[in-house]
This record gives sequence, C-alpha cells and structure tokens, in this order.
Amino acid sequence: MLISTHDFLEKINGFTLNGNEVMVSYDVVSLFTNVPLEETIDIVLKYVYATNSPITPPFDQDIFRKMLLLCSQSYFMYNDLLYQQINGVSMGGPLAPTLANACLAHLENELLNDSADKNCTHFPNLFLRYVDDCFALFNNFESADLFLKCLNGLHPSIQFTIERGNKCMPFLDVNVEICSNSFVTSVFRKLTHTGVFLNYLAVAPTVWKKGVILSLLYRAKMICSSAPIFNAEVSKLKDMFIANSYPVKFIDNVINNFLCKTNTLNVDSNCSEEDLPTVLLSVPFFGKSSVRFGRNLTAIISNKFNVRVRVVYSTFKLKSYFRLKSLSPFYLLSNVVYQYKCMNDSCSDSYVGYTTRHLFERCNEHLDLSSNKKSEIKDHVRHCFTCQGLCADYTDFTILRKCKNTVDCKFFEAFAIKRLQPSLNKQMYAKGASKILNVWK
Repeated sequence: MLISTHDFLEKINGFTLNGNEVMVSYDVVSLFTNVPLEETIDIVLKYVYATNSPITPPFDQDIFRKMLLLCSQSYFMYNDLLYQQINGVSMGGPLAPTLANACLAHLENELLNDSADKNCTHFPNLFLRYVDDCFALFNNFESADLFLKCLNGLHPSIQFTIERGNKCMPFLDVNVEICSNSFVTSVFRKLTHTGVFLNYLAVAPTVWKKGVILSLLYRAKMICSSAPIFNAEVSKLKDMFIANSYPVKFIDNVINNFLCKTNTLNVDSNCSEEDLPTVLLSVPFFGKSSVRFGRNLTAIISNKFNVRVRVVYSTFKLKSYFRLKSLSPFYLLSNVVYQYKCMNDSCSDSYVGYTTRHLFERCNEHLDLSSNKKSEIKDHVRHCFTCQGLCADYTDFTILRKCKNTVDCKFFEAFAIKRLQPSLNKQMYAKGASKILNVWK
C-alpha cells in the first residue's frame, strides 16, 4: 500500500525487472460510495482487538463499533432536503480514506496471501496500490486479465477496471516507461491540463508566486529519472509560467536558486536560529502595505523577544462570495448566538443565549414545559397566554451570530446582551459585562 508518489518511485526503483514484464493499472469503480460500511467496521474491529494487536482501545469493542458508525454515517443536503447515506463512506469524510484502505487491504490479504493460490501463474510480479489506484507488473496481458477476474470476485460491491500500458503507462502523476530493463520516469499531465497557475498579476504575496514555481520544480526533481528529462521538464514549466505573465527574469532567479540549493550540501549545521521557537503571524494581504507591516512587526517582535517570526499572509477569494451548496436550515446550525422574542406584540420580553449544539435541541429544552430544568424562556411561556395559545416553537428564535467555537459564542453572546439588554437574561452579572471584560485582559 503506497502513501505518496515518492513512495511509489522508491518501490519501483527497488524492483528488479526481467525484461519481459507488461504494465497494467487497476481502478476501483466509485470506491468510497461502494465501501460496505458495516463489514469494513467489523474488519477494523477484528484487527484492532486481535490478541497480537500492538494497541488496544481503552473501551469495549461494542462501544468502539458504535463510535465508528456514528462518525462514518453521513448526512447531506440536496435541493433543500436532508438525506442520510445508508452505505458507503462520504467523499471528503475524515474517516473515509482509512475505512476504504482497510476494506481493500483486507480483500488483498485474502487474495494475495492465500497459500492455495499463491503460486498461480496469473499473479502479478509487482502489485502496488494507492487508495483505489493499483499498479501491477505481469509477464503477459493474459495473466493480467485473469487476475482482474480474481479481483472482481472478492466482493460484489467492489469492482475493478483495467488499463493496459505495455511498456509505458501513467500512474499517479508519473509517466512510467520500461526501457533496457529499467524504469524511466517523467512528469505526467492529463490531456485536460490547462497550464493555468496563479497569475503573476494576481493580488497575492510574492512568496506565493515563488512557491508555485518551486513546488513544481521539486516535483520534477523527484520524478524525473535523468538530467535530460528534468531539463526538458524545466523548459516546459518555464513556457507555462511565461504564459501566466511571469517575467523571464523572475522565473530564472527562482530556478537558479533552486538548482543552487539542491546541488549544494548545507554544511552549516550550527545555525542558532533553528533552535529558536517560531511564532506565526497571520496578516491579511492587500498589497505592498501588508508586506511593510509584516516586516515592521517582525522587526519589533524579534528585537524584544528571543523568537523567530514568520509572517503568513491570507487573502480573500472571489469564490467565497458564491455558494454552490444548499444552505443548512437555521435550526440545524450549531455554535450560534440566538435571540428569543415574546410572541405578544405588546410585550418586549426577549432572551439572548448561545449553543454549541444544533439550535433546535436548545430550543426544545427552552420550550419543554414538562421538564424541571431551569430556563427563563420556559418561565416566561408558562405565564404568557399569547405564547401558550400560539404554541411557541423554534421558529420564534432568530440567529444573531454564527460563531467558530465556544469561546466566540461566549464573547458574542456577552456583546449581544450588553447591546440589546434582554429583559429575560438574569443569570449574567451586569448583563454580560463580566464576559466583555475578559476580551481586554
């Protein structure tokens, strides 16, 4: 199982070719949405709670199973309707790659480690997998086709497709070619590659523009198997960046500095600055004024404290002003500051609070008259005939602020209480003043 392109290159460069191999790649059809979720969780539990497992969770196996189900079953919105995904794992979910890898690794173990079939002639000479993409070497394509049948017989939900490459084939972002019993590798780009990068005229820090060039140079240095292939790739990159309005002098300076850095050994190992603690400063980028501000602030801090300062710039993207996904209903939002107002138009009673849970859960607690839990809103509804007659519910609550975390919720709640002076808020000292004071400590 591969973890990166670098890992793939190390594996193939450490493999000895016999000169007769052909290359193929296998791909799983829609892996994430076809992962048998409950089966995969059982597989994970089997390995984690095995007697020879190096680490065993400090809680019961059944509890761990429920935790995995809770964290991997997803909900999503489409056309303002809420759906539950009953099988598979969600694209982009934190546990999705881990569970998909666990599923495929278990199926591979069943196939490749089966002692009865281990000596079959249709098994690959080399088999490498990165999530759902597999790279394999066979003596002929007939063996590759037979092995495909074996793969597709492992599980009804997991089906593979095959791509034949003979002596040349792309895998990940590497173009792999077999030449004279050795692998020749170069950078691979799809036919749909546009060559569009961060434009030089874009309002962005210069270090970002240098970073775009350097990242592609490092990739080329890692992938290209010989100096002529690397030089040809550098020429292609130079043409692409010129097309993105980069000055030739700027490109040449970045390339020359990269070559000097990669071709020169760093013998200065006694750099005292490396031992200093690093402080990151986030500065909004608006142009040269932000750069000057970052430099001045760095100089002030470095002169007063024995630390190394790094300025990290942040910018505003146009896409943040457009929304492509359905909005979540307000009652499903969490980490919010909310306000309740009495339904009687002649009454000015109101309440301001915050919740880190879904808003409707907190609303139900406020309006549950059968509960003995203390709530100022509940006491008000009990004595307000208008609220009782019109059946107060979560639609009588409005969101004043969407926050990032609990700390933000507490502070913005305090500011809202101080500004709105809600009559039902009796539990906070001086209507939120104590929380506001914490901001200025």
